[in-house]
Amino acid sequence: MKSRRRLKLATGRRALFRITESARRELQKLVFQRHPHREWGTFFRFGFRRTSWGLAISYVDALPPIAGDLDRTSGIVSFHPDYIDRILDELDSTRLAIGVIHSHPLGGEVTPSGLDNDMDHHFGEELFPPFAPQRPYASLIVNLDASGELVFSGRVLLDGEWLPISTLFSGGEQLVKIRSDLNPDLPPPFGVDSAEILRRWISLVGDAKANSLRSSVIGVVGCSGTGSPAVESLARAQVGEFVLIDPDHLSISNIERLHGSRLADLKDGKNPYKVQLMARLIREVNPDCKLTLISGNSMDELSMNELLRCDIVLFCTDTVHGRVHAGDLASRFLVPVIDVGVLPEGKDGKMSSQMIEIMRLSPEDPCGFCRDRIDALELHRELLSPGEIELAKMEAKEAERRGDRGDTYWKDKLPQLPSVGYLTTCAGSLTAGYALNWILGTAKMPHAHFQMDIGLPSFGFTPIENELNPGCSCCLFRGHSDQGEFSITMPSHFQPASFVQEAMASALDKKSEPRWKSLFRWMGLLR
Repeated sequence: MKSRRRLKLATGRRALFRITESARRELQKLVFQRHPHREWGTFFRFGFRRTSWGLAISYVDALPPIAGDLDRTSGIVSFHPDYIDRILDELDSTRLAIGVIHSHPLGGEVTPSGLDNDMDHHFGEELFPPFAPQRPYASLIVNLDASGELVFSGRVLLDGEWLPISTLFSGGEQLVKIRSDLNPDLPPPFGVDSAEILRRWISLVGDAKANSLRSSVIGVVGCSGTGSPAVESLARAQVGEFVLIDPDHLSISNIERLHGSRLADLKDGKNPYKVQLMARLIREVNPDCKLTLISGNSMDELSMNELLRCDIVLFCTDTVHGRVHAGDLASRFLVPVIDVGVLPEGKDGKMSSQMIEIMRLSPEDPCGFCRDRIDALELHRELLSPGEIELAKMEAKEAERRGDRGDTYWKDKLPQLPSVGYLTTCAGSLTAGYALNWILGTAKMPHAHFQMDIGLPSFGFTPIENELNPGCSCCLFRGHSDQGEFSITMPSHFQPASFVQEAMASALDKKSEPRWKSLFRWMGLLR
């Protein structure tokens, strides 16, 4: 008897599915082994985080069938009870969630059948909950289109509600973004202005790829020296949406290197948020762009909710804990990241170093710890509360009085590195270019990690080759999301993050209007 069961999907909320590039290729081999005529499938484990917009899913690994687990005489996926029992045992022993992915025959599209609805109702609503209370259940259907490209649909049961899986992200040296065939959410077509602005991009990569920038979501953590030129380059490329995070207000010393800042922004004691200046800069060249502005740290729950829906995130901070968190975002949540920094140095009135360092953190790359780029002492110092700092200083003085080394307890922080605008602009713009080409699939970074000194012959280019450390937490908890251990969490004494109103950025322009306009406005001749 044909099933008439329907699983109603919620509106306004969604799930995003992330998987590493290598895992996606292996998974495709597994589920398409009887393609194009018959179905095949597997259970899989995934990490997850509940967010304000729905659920972030990160694929961990397959729990593949062994001989006899699936009925090979059937044209559809039919699970043997022994296979299901093994999965229930796994559910009982892990914090991760478990879902199902299966293929449809070529030409069968990816619309769930009545039997698919019955299967998901049985696993998600009846069988799994006693073994995995409060954990979601995910189900994906995959197929190949006429050109051999992967297509999919998916849904996830979260807290009694079925959400659509709107997008599948595959991350590694190459990035793939696939929208569900059931709710494709295609990018808006170019407006006349955008098409003209991107004429040279279109001539290089074609209409379709250039237009895909309109549906891209890019996060930028740190909107000062390196972050602001990156934002400007991305905005001019007509990127469709930004998530901008920075805790700081504009100061006079920022004017030399912060793109979009003006001296008038500091008049009358005003010091707007840096993210507000970025909003104004973006609106001037990309007025239809969607913006989310946050004042705070990237580790904050509010920040994470927004970063987890980004196609890629640029970390343009000068903190060690920022680099550690970038590694967690890439390895635990499978969000592609590029980390950038500069190191200018001077001696005897001359520049002795004009260093730029760029590090790709794809979901498959080594983290900062694997690459020996994390200063543990400085990381510890950055996370101390004011009270803990005072205690450490007292213990250091006491140690010195005893004749011991005081720097075991506390070492005065080195002066802040003097970033200069031409170097940060170079680094930020270069990073934006790598991000654009990574998203579009039009070019690759020459190395996943490198340093260069623009004052040296051949730019002193130094590729840094690193291997994954199997014992590092980035390997042990890859894709584990909130169900794994983190390298870092936000200390309770850090200022909570908050959304910033973009309208405040527009108000800045009124403060710097010409005097004749102010006079006419006062006379009532202008509104």
